[in-house]
Amino acid sequence: MPHSIVPRSLGHLDRFGGEVYECYGPDEALLYVGCSLSALARLRQHRPHAGWFPQLAAVAVTEYRTYSDALIAEARTIRDDRPIWNVTQYPHRAVLSSRPLVRWAWYELDRVGDLSTLELIGSH
Repeated sequence: MPHSIVPRSLGHLDRFGGEVYECYGPDEALLYVGCSLSALARLRQHRPHAGWFPQLAAVAVTEYRTYSDALIAEARTIRDDRPIWNVTQYPHRAVLSSRPLVRWAWYELDRVGDLSTLELIGSH
């Protein structure tokens, strides 16, 4: 049975949970998928240097109980959906299962590439 292979150096983050963010362009193409303790804070860090950021039109954020679960979900999404800008594969993230999510949210930008226009559209 497959099991997750998460670096021990990240294990201490499990107490905080984690978020997987999926970034979509105006044509609904999946541009990039990432994992962070705070997806919206991480998006702000991407803004100055990410080639995909000017195309950003919407973001889906899924919250997980542990950071390890979020890493697993990120790896699965990258593997299965092949986002345009995820060009580096991380062998330690090549895992197959994760635990249930805690919360999901969908955000849209009123102006493509302008994070200041981010608006929560729905969540559960």
